[in-house]
Amino acid sequence: MMITIKNVLKRLIILVCLTPVLSSAQNASLAIGTVEEVRSNSVLIGESLYKILPTAKIYLANKKEGSLENIKRGDYVRADLLKFNRVNQIEAIYIYDDPEQLFKNLPGN
Repeated sequence: MMITIKNVLKRLIILVCLTPVLSSAQNASLAIGTVEEVRSNSVLIGESLYKILPTAKIYLANKKEGSLENIKRGDYVRADLLKFNRVNQIEAIYIYDDPEQLFKNLPGN
């Protein structure tokens, strides 16, 4: 399947619309995008900086567990967020080889 900007934008719009529904129903939310920067305890995904919980799990493209050192600039990631003290923090990060995989296994797909 060929990835087009229109296709990616359409899926992002759907995701943005679903996020508030998912957040209120499950008290959780998602961050999906490209890693722009990795710091010792946080990750910049797109234009949003998220703190990583000390107990956060990192899952590699091969579905094995990894560590913060496995995340690098340019990676396609989905992060499961948990609101703690009114701040969304990462409790799990999934690294993907292909941006199209970011939209698989989401509620509503």
